[in-house]
Amino acid sequence: MIENIDMQFGEMLGIVLLTLNLLWTVFWSIKVRNQMLAATDDKKLTDYHTRLVKLESITKRLPGDIATHGDIDHLHARVSSMGEKVGGLGNQIHELIGMMKSIDKNLDLLNKSEFLKKEAIKND
Repeated sequence: MIENIDMQFGEMLGIVLLTLNLLWTVFWSIKVRNQMLAATDDKKLTDYHTRLVKLESITKRLPGDIATHGDIDHLHARVSSMGEKVGGLGNQIHELIGMMKSIDKNLDLLNKSEFLKKEAIKND
């Protein structure tokens, strides 16, 4: 019976030690993981800071007046008005092309007509 108690105590002690070992391993794994994430976050913050410093140095070199929303609206209005002018010019060009085609067809008809052939014969 004493042997059974020693056996049970030994098994219980082994289970307790294994459980403590597991808890210790999990604790250290979580701690190391958190330290790694913190280091990664610090690196990201450092990268963001570096980018921000570069952008600030670029904007300091820009002219004193950076384009405002009103400036961009004015520019957009000018581009739109130029587009309308060019669009109107395009319509006029299409009308001229149509007129030239009709003149060309009329000249072809006149060349084929008997009237011009008779006039050509008279002048020879």
